[in-house]
Amino acid sequence: DALARLQAQSRGVPIIALTGLDDERLAVEAVRAGAQNYLVKGQMDGNQLARAIRYAIERQRAQKELRETRNYLENLLNYANAPIIVWDPAFRITRFNHAFERLAGRTAEEVIGRELSVLFPETSRADSLSKIARASSGEHWESVEIPILRKDGETRVALWNSANIHAEDGRTLLVTIAQGQDITERKQSELALERRTRELSA
Repeated sequence: DALARLQAQSRGVPIIALTGLDDERLAVEAVRAGAQNYLVKGQMDGNQLARAIRYAIERQRAQKELRETRNYLENLLNYANAPIIVWDPAFRITRFNHAFERLAGRTAEEVIGRELSVLFPETSRADSLSKIARASSGEHWESVEIPILRKDGETRVALWNSANIHAEDGRTLLVTIAQGQDITERKQSELALERRTRELSA
């Protein structure tokens, strides 16, 4: 509680926890809660204190840059014009941007944590899930058409590409991210043109 109050009153200022010999566990917990470093009373000299201060300042700066980068990427994803969706290895939706909300007629809150299958019409669901499974196994989508079922029952056709994000070992799949383009009107125009061509040829 004291650390939380101190952080609230001194935003952006690095905090070093100073503890007694019997309180080292509490100091470690303070670092986990947001302190940048800790020192044990009676086990430090001037050089150690100076190093601890430099480390705390550097860690605070790195955390600030990380937060800024995370916020930038968050806004970039959420407000991109293209529909963007992210799912985990179990095919559960983990991210769903505003453009995808408009495409699917569903809010992110309605779909986060649910299986991808909720987004596909029954008639093409198995084929879409098969394509997604291949993408998660390493197949790269240059572009693939996947129908999306809107909440109101309308089906939209989107052109997708995707990429897998792996852990540091380069093998463990963390998430798959896909970006789409609604081509429903284009597909409808192509079908109308084909019908008209057949009629003229008859």
